[in-house]
This record gives sequence, structure tokens and C-alpha cells, in this order.
Amino acid sequence: MASASGTSPVRFDTTLSAFGNNTGIVVPPEVIDTLGAGKRPAVVVDVNGYEYRSTIGTMNGPRVVEIPAELSDSLQRYHVDNINAAKTDATRQRRVDKAIKLFLEGKPR
Repeated sequence: MASASGTSPVRFDTTLSAFGNNTGIVVPPEVIDTLGAGKRPAVVVDVNGYEYRSTIGTMNGPRVVEIPAELSDSLQRYHVDNINAAKTDATRQRRVDKAIKLFLEGKPR
């Protein structure tokens, strides 16, 4: 259930989405329209009796990243496989940081 200041509560079923260490509640566009107050209305959220205040943040879908020609398919796969093979978030982040450092230095590996 969500409600904006001065509006009637709106009830809807939805799913939770995980993004890294964050969890989001998917709010259908028609619910956002019903709440009014633009794309970021202030709301009171009630999930199974637990109530908290928040604002709605909209996401416009996944970001499109242009891949430079220098990053060949095999080189992309090398870095992606290396990062995906990490067993902990800390290792994954170190590998991402290392890949970025290599790219900035102009080194493939």
C-alpha cells in the first residue's frame, strides 16, 4: 500500500527487485499517476504491517553502454568472466576496479 500526502491509500501487488545491495519496490506507472505529485511523490509505504515514509524514484530501464572497438569480443569476455567468477562482493569490486585501471592505462590485460 502506498499513499501520497492528502490522498487515499492505493493498494497493489508487486515484486521486489534487487540491484546489488539495494532492494526496490516496483511501482506500476498507473499507480504513480494515481498518486499525483509528478514522478517522485512522497509516500507512506505499508508492507505486511511495517510502515515507512519514502519517495518514489523512477528508473528508465537499463543503461546502454557503447563498447569501444578496441575492446574485442574475446577481451570483453576475459574481463566479464573474471568479474563474474568472483565469489565475494569485495573480490568482484577489486576486479572491476582493476579492469577500469587497465582500460585507463590503455592495457588490454
